[in-house]
Amino acid sequence: MLTCMSGYYVDRFCHFFTSPILAQSSVEREIEAVDSEFHLASQVDSCRLQQLRNHIAVSGHPMSNFLWGNRVSLKENPTEKGINIHERVKEFYKKFYSSGYMTLAVISQDTLDILEQWVTESFSNIPNNNQPRPTFSSYPKPFDNKFNRLYKVVPIKDTHQLHLSWCLPPLHQLYRTKPLHYLGWLVGHEGEGSIMSLLKRKHYAVSLVAGNSSEGYEMNTSFSLFQCSITLTDKGYDNIVECCAIVFQYIKMLQQVGAVERIFREMQSLEDTSFTFREAEDPIEYVEWICEAMQLFPSNHYLTGRFLMFDYQPEVIQRVQDMLVPEAANIVFMSPRVTGECASHEPWFGTSYTVQDVPSDWLDQWRSLPCHLKLHIPSINPFIATEFKLKDIDQHTSQYPSVAKDTPHYKLWYRLDDIFKLFRARIHIHIMSSRLSQSAESAVMVDLLVELLLHNVAEIGYQAEIAQLSYSLVAERSGMVMKLFGFDHKISVLYKTLVDHISSFETTEEDFVTFKSELKKSYHNNVIKAKKLSKQMRLKVLEQVFWSTIDKLEVIEGISSANFMEFVQLFKQELYVEALVQGNITSQEAIEQMEYLCWLVTVLP
Repeated sequence: MLTCMSGYYVDRFCHFFTSPILAQSSVEREIEAVDSEFHLASQVDSCRLQQLRNHIAVSGHPMSNFLWGNRVSLKENPTEKGINIHERVKEFYKKFYSSGYMTLAVISQDTLDILEQWVTESFSNIPNNNQPRPTFSSYPKPFDNKFNRLYKVVPIKDTHQLHLSWCLPPLHQLYRTKPLHYLGWLVGHEGEGSIMSLLKRKHYAVSLVAGNSSEGYEMNTSFSLFQCSITLTDKGYDNIVECCAIVFQYIKMLQQVGAVERIFREMQSLEDTSFTFREAEDPIEYVEWICEAMQLFPSNHYLTGRFLMFDYQPEVIQRVQDMLVPEAANIVFMSPRVTGECASHEPWFGTSYTVQDVPSDWLDQWRSLPCHLKLHIPSINPFIATEFKLKDIDQHTSQYPSVAKDTPHYKLWYRLDDIFKLFRARIHIHIMSSRLSQSAESAVMVDLLVELLLHNVAEIGYQAEIAQLSYSLVAERSGMVMKLFGFDHKISVLYKTLVDHISSFETTEEDFVTFKSELKKSYHNNVIKAKKLSKQMRLKVLEQVFWSTIDKLEVIEGISSANFMEFVQLFKQELYVEALVQGNITSQEAIEQMEYLCWLVTVLP
């Protein structure tokens, strides 16, 4: 990969491949750099878990190697065995630095004819060993019966995690259908009817990630990995077997329903839109992923193969999802609670773990469970943009946003995008209330209101986010700030959804207690950070009214759900709104949005 300004730099870059110095001192420096990276990775739980998986791989398979490298593996151990690392590096260069194995991507403002001339002159001298490109296809499966067992692992962080993994055949050749992307999208979904939705309702989990990264470690010519990783609450870890059951129930539901064309077409539409309106990247990153794509896809799909979904093949999807059965899963419980049980240690990272067979009664239970009534495939996404056209100017445009309307209830700043002409809009709403300056309790309750609102809209908000509509809701000293950004076609749908949730806000006693407890922890963590505390103390001295985190921490325990709901009703009746709306949106549409907010929040009881 190369970004360039002249043929001189192209030729200079080429010499790295045709005549590298490979000095002994360079090898020594690189070993030190690799060792430094290893020590950083040694404190990352995901890296430690990855190496534990390598540790249990079949001996002789590339997966069983120590893939990170450090001073011991690259210098001390080879020296003891009489291996000259410098000579090994030169042997590696001669064997693998062959033009037949390489791809090249160049980006420049010069013409294609000039670029072709530079590349031909410089890179034609790279030797070609005329050997087939190496692959891992000749190796057997990387795991034996050590894989589909139960591992308990001690993490670095104070966290509870559940990891479920399946080792599948190599599936890169199915990139036109992307079955693992399809399954990862469903298993990792966070909308209504999803695994995450049910786990959050039970207060079992705080996050879930599923799928296959399409990178070499998880997708190669030897195998593919499908993973589901869940960060659990204390209550979730207490019920971790049930959490496993919920994942298996959802997958069983998918197997029974079969491939769903509507879901595939929806994903296909989202990927098409994302690719069509993809923003310009940093040039070096752009040529990097193109160069990688040239190794993986045919020439007509260098640009699209990684992103787009081409062919709906239900039998392919069904075949892959039928492989995700409980008895084939690698199950990892990661928690500080298992410290006393873990007598084994992974040799490179020192990760403490223990391994056992998955209890047969668990497997019997997971196999026989009926589909959960609250688990189902996602409903139709109402936020997917299908209309892309520029809006007509309906008022005089200026260089900067100007006041489109000023009323006793709100002030609207507005500007139509007549420069970049993108099919996107941006909405910033500052909802202000004088009640927040009255007491520290009021400041705490607006923090609680924001957290509970975000919780209430999480499922529908997830649908918006995967349709490239982003939103945020943040508590401020004078109220709350709501921000929206994305394709203008459906941004008003998201806006009205958020406003409706503010207007009709409700919560349960259980949610109130949970989020109050989490907010109290957040306040405590904030107080113990000297930099943040000193900033707040400065503001408390300088400003007439300022409620610090210490003030909030002192009063939060005394706030009841009844106090909170009374505050919410009063808060909604004493509001003033200032807004900025700009992008591909008319002034009349912007005014209608402000009127809708004020009609619901200020006028309605």
